Order: sequence, then structure tokens, then C-alpha cells
Amino acid sequence: MAEVHASADVKRCTRCHVERSLVQFHRSRTGRLGRHSVCKNCHRERWSVASGYVSPSAQRRRIESAARKSSWRRECRKCGKLQPQSAFSRSKSGKLRTSCEPCREENRLGRHTPVEQKTCVGCAAVKPASEFYRRTDKRHPGKSYLASRCKACWVTLPCRTRARRIEDRRRAAARKGKGYRANPSAWKENQPSSDEKTLRLRAILIGSTIRAWQRFALSESAVEDRKRKNRLAYQRRYKLHRESEIRRSRDGKRIRRESLARAGLSELYLVAIRSSCDECEYCGRPIAGRAHVDHVIPLSQGGTSDPANLAVVCAECNLSKGTASIYVWAKAQPRHIQERVALFST
Repeated sequence: MAEVHASADVKRCTRCHVERSLVQFHRSRTGRLGRHSVCKNCHRERWSVASGYVSPSAQRRRIESAARKSSWRRECRKCGKLQPQSAFSRSKSGKLRTSCEPCREENRLGRHTPVEQKTCVGCAAVKPASEFYRRTDKRHPGKSYLASRCKACWVTLPCRTRARRIEDRRRAAARKGKGYRANPSAWKENQPSSDEKTLRLRAILIGSTIRAWQRFALSESAVEDRKRKNRLAYQRRYKLHRESEIRRSRDGKRIRRESLARAGLSELYLVAIRSSCDECEYCGRPIAGRAHVDHVIPLSQGGTSDPANLAVVCAECNLSKGTASIYVWAKAQPRHIQERVALFST
């Protein structure tokens, strides 16, 4: 138990037996002076993660996890037996392999053991080991194994392997016999002159230039076609948008005329009330320019063209209000507009 001295600000650590100030001890509800009996330095050395300390609960969880993993079983794809998880190794990506370690070891030993005969996977014939190429195992340097195909099948593969290239060169040299090493004088006689070389080079350059110009011309024509298609598409979109705007404006005018007719009014009444008011009934500012006549309750929401539902407003208020109700529009406006709208609506 920690020893308490006369000074209330000093306490002795029960681990290192050094008197330290209370700031060097962690707080505790049950400890003397409200502090732990072990100082912070000793606590860090003994129970921190960096010191390698593992709590009893963590040790118990590790033991349970190991027991649980050891009880897991997995089927090996090679032998078909259920093996524990510990019998499978992990790949570089951290995943469990599909074959158990005994099967993998057996495969490695069988691969490197010398064989006298082997079955070719290409022609399905059993041939001696001398009829197969020997390949180096990249995973195990210094060891080699026989190829899966015999030499005859290996040459007929579509891919140009090293063996096929060597065989093609040998056959070509034996067929022609015109190489420099076979007959140097004949080889020199068959070489083209400097003028022939110049003509050949010029033809190659001209052909490459023509092909490059053709590619450039095709690319330019493709760019022009793309621009023309984009221009036509934009014109079609603009025409459709313009027609819809004209139709919407025409429908709005028709609805206004019908509403005025139901109220027994005409367009001249709108002109008269526009000229009779100089300030906006919504914001109170002087109207600069042409005044607008707005429906307090929009026609789209069941409003009418009665004089009580009409208001002379400025263009800014009318356009910002749109088809919204005056009560909804006024909530997003300044305070003085809200007060005027409240008086106006009453």
C-alpha cells in the first residue's frame, strides 16, 4: 500500500519506491489521495502494449480463437480429405491454399524425381524422357522438370517459343544455303547495290508519308463530321425548347384571358391598374419600368382574376414569386416584406 507522508502533494510509488508528486499518478476513485499506488512511468513499463503485456482477457480470447481455428476442417482438392486448417499454408495474398501441405510436398518431390517415361498431353503418347524439353523451376532455383509436351508437339504450338524459333532457323539455313557463312561470295553478289537501296528507302518513306497523310485526312473528316452532328443536335434541342416556351406562353395568355372573362374584366382593366400604382404592393419600393399585375393566389392553385386577388408589383417580386403562393414566397423574404404581405393579406 502506498505510504502517505505529511505533505499531501507527495506520494511513494509501491513499484519503484520513489516519492513523486500526485501529478505523476493516475487518478483513482478507490486509491489513497484519489490516486493509483503505481506511478505513470511504472504503469507504462509494466502494462502498456509496447512492453508486450497481454491482459488475461486477451490471452483467453487468443486461446479460444486458436482452439476454434484448430477445430475447423477443410477439404483438400488433391486428396479429397478433410484436413484441419493448420494443414493448409497461406499464399502471398494471405488466403489459404486449396491443397494441404502433405499433397504439396508430394507434388514437389514427384516433380523433381527423375523419370524414364512420360505421357505427352498433346499427342497422348508415352515417350522416353529424352523426347521432352527440360525446364527450370523458377520457384526452386537449381531444380528442373520435364515439359508437359514432347518436342514434336512443342514445335507445332501456335506461340513462337524459343525451341520453335531455333528449329525454323535451322530448317531455313538448310533449305536455302545462301547465308554468309555457307557461301560468302554468293551472299555478296546477291546483295542489292547502293542505288537499289536508295530507291527502296525512298519508296518506303513515300509510302509511309502517304499513309500518314491518309490517317490525318481521315481524322480531320471525322472531326468535321462530329462537329456537324453536334451542331445539328444543338439546333434540334433549341427548336424543341423554343417551341415548348412559345406553347407555355400561349397557354398562359389563354388561361389569363379566360380567367378575366369569368371575372367580367378585360385586358384594359389590367392596363389601368398598372398605370394607377407607382410602388410595389409587396416590397414597397418605387416601380422602375413596366409594372406587373400578379395574382396573389396563382391561377394554377385555384386563384381567380377578381380585383381582390390582383396586386400591382415590381418585376423583381413577380418573377421571384413565380407560381408560388404569396404566403409560401414571403417566408423566404426579408422581414419588412413579410410584414407588408401580412397586412396585404388581411
